[in-house]
Amino acid sequence: MSIQWKIGSSAATADDLNISGLKIVIRNHDEDVASWVCEGDEIDSVARFAYGTDISIWKVDGNTTTRVFRGVVTSIPREGDGASHRVSYEAKGGWYWLTKCYY
Repeated sequence: MSIQWKIGSSAATADDLNISGLKIVIRNHDEDVASWVCEGDEIDSVARFAYGTDISIWKVDGNTTTRVFRGVVTSIPREGDGASHRVSYEAKGGWYWLTKCYY
């Protein structure tokens, strides 16, 4: 059985949502970063995952569902040309909040 991925609280998989390029970078004592692309979304469309939204990424392997990332959406760069459009997303894990604390 193949592994599927879910982003957010939706029951739809990343394939159902036309999400590609899912990448999670786990770092020790630094911000974990997840990034993905929504191909075909218009540049001026409302973001599927708004800036500042708490986001979870789930790995679905058969009957087992495991959360592999939890963070906050911190960047929504948009790209387009005459042939295609895309909206990218970047989310950062728990260390993101720690970097915002000054002491």
